[in-house]
Amino acid sequence: MTEVHLRTAEPSDLLALLALEETCFSPADGKLTKRAFKYHLQHPRNQLVIAYNDQQLVLGYVLVLVKKDAWRLYSLAVHANYRKQGIAKLLLMHIIKNASEKHVNYLTLEVRESNQTAIALYQSLGFRCKTRLPDYYIDASGLRMQLSLKP
Repeated sequence: MTEVHLRTAEPSDLLALLALEETCFSPADGKLTKRAFKYHLQHPRNQLVIAYNDQQLVLGYVLVLVKKDAWRLYSLAVHANYRKQGIAKLLLMHIIKNASEKHVNYLTLEVRESNQTAIALYQSLGFRCKTRLPDYYIDASGLRMQLSLKP
């Protein structure tokens, strides 16, 4: 297994993030654009964290929109060649730890209703389904999930 490291994304990561986005998502998923990534890279409040290996290859990322007491997991991607190695879980655990340390009440996310692999991962970390979202995606329904971090 590849050794994985985490760090806050930097502007120099833009091309790697765009390439990853292109391989992980279809247009129906609402891919992040170059403009969107640039915004999030420059927005000090949001968290854009990358997972990378010893060769500095970007393996995955997580983007969280930060509000005072509720954070929204906006996007999570792991390169297909590196899936099933715990990278998504590592990224999520990092965000959950950060949120807990900042006394955030809860994390929310939306996921395709058909994405059982992602749903199982989220549930294993304590997320619970809150609402079904009919036609949330261009071609599918979604689920809103939430993780309560209140003591």
